Amino acid sequence: MHIDIVPSRVLCTGLCVLALFLLPGTPLAGPFSRADDTRPLPPERWTNWEVVGLDLRLGGTYLDGNVDHLGLSGEAGFSWRFLPDHSVFLSGSGSYAEFGGDTKIEKTSGSFLYAYGIHKNWNIYAYSTYAHNKFLALDYRLTNSLGVCVHSFLPDLFDPILFSAGATHEHEAFEDDTTAQAWRPTLRLNFELPANDYVRLGADFFWVPSVEDLSDYRIYAETYAELKITKNIFAFRITAADEYDSMPREGVESNDLMLLGSIVVRAGK
Repeated sequence: MHIDIVPSRVLCTGLCVLALFLLPGTPLAGPFSRADDTRPLPPERWTNWEVVGLDLRLGGTYLDGNVDHLGLSGEAGFSWRFLPDHSVFLSGSGSYAEFGGDTKIEKTSGSFLYAYGIHKNWNIYAYSTYAHNKFLALDYRLTNSLGVCVHSFLPDLFDPILFSAGATHEHEAFEDDTTAQAWRPTLRLNFELPANDYVRLGADFFWVPSVEDLSDYRIYAETYAELKITKNIFAFRITAADEYDSMPREGVESNDLMLLGSIVVRAGK
C-alpha cells in the first residue's frame, strides 16, 4: 500500500504540536484526568453532515494480575443543521477508573451549543455545559458562554482551523456545601490537518482565566492522531491530553497528563 504524505502539512502540524507541549506550564485535558473539561466541541470540528450527524467514541483499559485496573470512557454527540446558517449540537461524556477495587475517577459532562453563521468564516455561538467530578468532590460545574469564532481561514493547509473568544460565567458547587462563581474569558485555538488520505492530526488549546484575578486560570490542550479504519464511519484515535490549574483545591495537583486510545464511530446524512 502506498501512502502519499504532504511534507509541508506534516511539518506544520509537528511544529504546532511541539509548541503546545513546550508552553510554560502547558496543560491538556482528557477523560481520565482528575479535573473536568468544559470545552464543547467546536461546530467546525463536527463531521460535516448536511442535516444531522452522530459521533461516538469508546475507549477503555483492563488489567487483572499484579495490578488490577478497569478504565472506561465514552463520548456521544448529535448535530442538527435545522436552517442553512443555524445549527445546534448536543454532546455528553463519561469516564470511570478503578484501581485495586477503589474508584479513582468518576465523572460526567454534557453540553449544548448553538451556532449562527454570520459570514462564510464567522460564527456567533452560545453554549451551556455541565460537569460532575467525584474526585474533586464537585457536585456540578455549570458554565454559560457567548462569543464569536473565526474559522476556515487557511483552507489550503488546515481542515479546519479556528480561533474563538467568548465571555463565560461559571458556577461550581461542592460536596462540602461550598460554592464558587466567576466570570472567565475563554480563548481557544483549534485545528485539524489531514496528513494524507488515511491520517488526520489535530490540536486544541483552551485558556480560561478569571476576570477578577488573572493568576487564577486553567489551560486545556490536547493533540491527537486519527487513523481511518473505513472510509467514513470507523476510525482509531490516539490522544495526548493534559490540564493545568493554577489554583487547584487543597490536596489536588496542578497538572495532569493523559494518553488514550479510542474507537471513533460516525454516522449521519
